[in-house]
Amino acid sequence: MNEQNSDIFVDNIYTNPISISSYIRRKHLSTQLRYHSGYKLFFILRGSVIFFVEDKEVYLKKNQFLIIPPFAKHRSIYTEFDKTLRCEIQFSPE
Repeated sequence: MNEQNSDIFVDNIYTNPISISSYIRRKHLSTQLRYHSGYKLFFILRGSVIFFVEDKEVYLKKNQFLIIPPFAKHRSIYTEFDKTLRCEIQFSPE
């Protein structure tokens, strides 16, 4: 991950066409503002999360998803300790 300034991060991890990961948030977490060179799909399997994408606030709960387009500034807040399980799929525009 390459740091651009104190509150915006860019990553270019798209060496493979698709990257899939899942996370269980163990504590309250507020991520820093960031953006990516590819698409990100967040699917909430359990719990909830608040996403801030550009100038919009999106509340996601179980079985809901969000697709963040390339270079859209975003961050998230996880408030349900030990409850939020998300699946994250990253893929390049190509």
